[in-house]
Amino acid sequence: MKQLITGIMVFFLCGLSVMAQETSDFNPTNPPEPNAAFELTLTSDSADAGSATGGGRYYVGDQVLLTATPTDYHVFVAWVDTSAADSVVSTQPSFYYTIPDRPVHLIARFEYRLMFQLTLELEPANIGAVYGSGYYESQSLAGISVSFSGQYTFKGWWDNDSLVSNQFYFQFQMPERSVHLKALFDYDPTNPSEPDVQASKHRLFLISDPPEACNFNQQQGVMIPENDSIYLYPYQNSGYVFEGWYHKGALYTTAYDIFFTMGVADDTLTARFRYDPASPGEPGKGSAPIYFLSATTQTTTAGSQLAFPVYLCNENLDVTSVVFEVTFPSGVLADYANASLSSRSNGHVLTCDTLGNNSFRFTIANDSLWALTSTSGKLMMIPVTLPSDWEAGSNYPVIFGAAVLGTTSGQLVCPVRNGSVGITPVA
Repeated sequence: MKQLITGIMVFFLCGLSVMAQETSDFNPTNPPEPNAAFELTLTSDSADAGSATGGGRYYVGDQVLLTATPTDYHVFVAWVDTSAADSVVSTQPSFYYTIPDRPVHLIARFEYRLMFQLTLELEPANIGAVYGSGYYESQSLAGISVSFSGQYTFKGWWDNDSLVSNQFYFQFQMPERSVHLKALFDYDPTNPSEPDVQASKHRLFLISDPPEACNFNQQQGVMIPENDSIYLYPYQNSGYVFEGWYHKGALYTTAYDIFFTMGVADDTLTARFRYDPASPGEPGKGSAPIYFLSATTQTTTAGSQLAFPVYLCNENLDVTSVVFEVTFPSGVLADYANASLSSRSNGHVLTCDTLGNNSFRFTIANDSLWALTSTSGKLMMIPVTLPSDWEAGSNYPVIFGAAVLGTTSGQLVCPVRNGSVGITPVA
């Protein structure tokens, strides 16, 4: 009887052992769990060429912002996946990457470009600011501009003893050497400044002829102190050709963008256009690309919020991405996390990096390389709150920094035109 019971128990235990072995051997190939995490490794092809940020350990399906930043004399080329036969993942320096179900090693590839430094100087140094310095390739165009205040006369941009341009804003073609340009001003003794006296202010009204031809970078009836200069340019609509600025019925200038000096009374300027759908660009430009990033003067009441618009003109040019830096005045609270794209977005994604000192870098990218819609108009809005202690009628500059456009044929340094924010004048 004992032998029978022992035999039954041995048989039972052997059955359990077989079942356990069969269970442990059952291991079908299943997809990773939804919460599986994988390592994303980022490197650059040379530490001297640039850096790559955004790597780490992420879950499958996470959207991760990757950014490649080139050093001087280098440009970004592409993100390459080494675990997928060096396939190109993106040609955008900053984009959102979707984490797959495997570890990934991406390399940011850069190219060396022979570039030359452009430095800018303002003389006298304390009357304004200059914009456009940086590193540029030979024969590339650098958008250069200057702003100033006070009783001064602009004498032009000078390269040593040679006059380069007498325009406040122009595109400088970089030679095969480094260049130092000086924006030279002369003090005008006929209008001496009186720092202890508040200058009278007057309104400047801007008229588009015909009315549907353009908008302006300044608000209607902007208040300007006597003898101060203000930067003006129109945002012309497609199908119109600029003919000139008119003042009191007479041609004032044919320059597209100008500095206008305020007189002793309210004044009016008219931007005159003719309709010609075959010539959508600025006069004399033909089919050549016209592109610049710009802003306007925006005002509200002290302590209030406004949506600060950023505009992009890209006539005769398909733009797939935009990267630019912008600095707001001290005390302005920029709600960069809630910045939004306009209807020109074509599946693009907006991201922002904070740079410190109220400066930000915005990136508008599309991994499918789709171009932005339209060729001129509002690109995005940035909510900002103005300080409660700013005085009525005050204005402070919003300064653009480096700006780069992505196109189907490569990257372009983009000229910029600054804007301002301020408090609405008291009527």
